[in-house]
Parts: sequence; structure tokens; C-alpha cells
Amino acid sequence: MRCHGIEQPSDIPLSLAAIEVLALEATSRDLGIAELMGQSLVAAINKDMLQKILCDKVPPSGLKHLLAAALR
Repeated sequence: MRCHGIEQPSDIPLSLAAIEVLALEATSRDLGIAELMGQSLVAAINKDMLQKILCDKVPPSGLKHLLAAALR
């Protein structure tokens, strides 16, 4: 992540099930997982959804819906 022009690495804890959802979603969009994560994080930040995605411990079944909402 970049804050005030300085890049800082940040771990994002994801379950195996969440990674599977991301992989399927990335494949359906013809993207790599890293590209999808980047687009999703930017969209979530722009829509003020990041806290919901990271802090609410969204189950993998709800992750696809949140990604879709963030990327709309």
C-alpha cells in the first residue's frame, strides 16, 4: 500500500476458501489474482468499503458479493 507517496508492504490475512474465490473470480475476469486484488482494494478504498472487507471477517461465500460491489 502507498501512504503519502511511500509504499509500505501490508499482509492481508485470507483463508484458503477466500483465495479460491479470488482465483475463480480472477479467472472469470481474465486477470491474475494480484491484479484482481489491486483493483478490488483500490475500488474498496474509493467506496469506503475497506473496513467491511478486512475487519468483518467476511466468509468466503460473501467475498464474491463484496468484490462485485467494490468493482461496480
